[in-house]
Amino acid sequence: MITSADTAHTSVSRSRRAIFRIYQELFTNILRHAEAEHVSVELYRRDTALVLAVEDDGKGCDPRVKS
Repeated sequence: MITSADTAHTSVSRSRRAIFRIYQELFTNILRHAEAEHVSVELYRRDTALVLAVEDDGKGCDPRVKS
């Protein structure tokens, strides 16, 4: 029997995994492409949202150029 607690636990586990994967991809991209020397990461809650804020001093990209 699956309870609401089981469902909540599964949802939290999936959310944590997704956040970790996003974090992992951000750092992978920074290391591969940005040539950054400094990276700042903040993970915090704002109202009902979870915010992952990342800043680096890398070279960036031109949003007008399609990859």
